[in-house]
Amino acid sequence: MKLFNNKKNKSIDCLIHSSILDDQKDLFVKNIIQPSLKSQPDWWRRLKVYMIKELGEEQKLNVKTCPAFIELFKNSYIIKSPCEWMFEAKPGEYWKFLTSNNNLAQAEDHNLDIQMNSFSKGNLYNFKLKLPMRIKSSASSGVLKLVYTQPYYHNYKLPLTVMPGVMPLVENIDVNLSINYSYNNKEHIKFKCNKGDVLAYLYCTEKKIPDINIVRSENSNSSEWFINKFNSSYINNLNENQ
Repeated sequence: MKLFNNKKNKSIDCLIHSSILDDQKDLFVKNIIQPSLKSQPDWWRRLKVYMIKELGEEQKLNVKTCPAFIELFKNSYIIKSPCEWMFEAKPGEYWKFLTSNNNLAQAEDHNLDIQMNSFSKGNLYNFKLKLPMRIKSSASSGVLKLVYTQPYYHNYKLPLTVMPGVMPLVENIDVNLSINYSYNNKEHIKFKCNKGDVLAYLYCTEKKIPDINIVRSENSNSSEWFINKFNSSYINNLNENQ
């Protein structure tokens, strides 16, 4: 089923667990990923275009008519939290993650000093949030590229920074929908994320934002559902299609 329809448009397959019932699957997906135009921030919806006179001419002047804002909202998905969770990190001691539902959100970390050498010189730590959905490019859609960015206009108070990167989706191999964050390990961070809070933007480089197809996955092994390792099959498939 498609949540966002454009004729002859490319599409993304969102694979969900086989236990999700037919009458629940649309809402389940909308609670995690949705085109930004379907869920605009309140301040944007309330904003009215107003006119000013400048050099004797009337002009529209606010972000409602700014091409940069319009393009971002038009071609982005928002990723939302499907449940409540709490995150706390104390400098030099620990980080902890508590979730109201372990089937809807899981977390792990990567050592940035090992993976990125001297990038942050020990000042940044990584926190990776994994969600119960796997994604891939739909048949005949080719490689689709999604850019991870901070959800600044929906959730500017988010104390974690989305690590920017481009996720290429291929047709034959699905990957877990996850978000890599960084945070300052010199600061004590503690916050609660509510269900529905926007966690990241996924900007699509296509001219039109791809449709979302909901696909029930045949893989019911919960231990594999949150795995996101880019194995040789994924890399080879990506290289063959670029």
